[in-house]
Amino acid sequence: MEKKPIEVNIAGTILQVKNDNNELEIQKATDLANHELEKIRKSNPNINRIYLMVMGCMNLADMYCQSENHNQELANKIQELTNDKDSLDQQTEEKNKQIEQLNQKIDELIRAQNSLKDQLDQKNDLLNQYRDHIKQIKEENDANRKSILDLQNKLFESQIELNKTQDDLES
Repeated sequence: MEKKPIEVNIAGTILQVKNDNNELEIQKATDLANHELEKIRKSNPNINRIYLMVMGCMNLADMYCQSENHNQELANKIQELTNDKDSLDQQTEEKNKQIEQLNQKIDELIRAQNSLKDQLDQKNDLLNQYRDHIKQIKEENDANRKSILDLQNKLFESQIELNKTQDDLES
């Protein structure tokens, strides 16, 4: 596809421009050039046309260089930020691995805690059974003591009665 020429007016000179850019971009560049040339002409109304064009080219070249420098600074900043992001992504991944490991340890500790709780519950149940058994044994022991005391009292009474009966028989 052949490029069609676009007509532009720079400082009163009509030029035919063939370019890859679209017509709006060419017009924008033309407006920028005319604006710079007009600034120079206002600051020095008697300026020679060739000198005006050279000064305009110099100013536009300076603007271009500044723009290129700024673009390079931005590219460097983007690279720096990309490196920072990559570093932060790596740190985040490492932290996520650490979190996962800690979560696994927490799960293990929870399982161990639950196991110990189950063991404690079993031992508490056993302790309660022992307490109930001890209480039952104490009650039986108290009942046996009472029975022994009752039997001792009966024996004592029987001995007294036996002694009386023997005394009565002897007398």
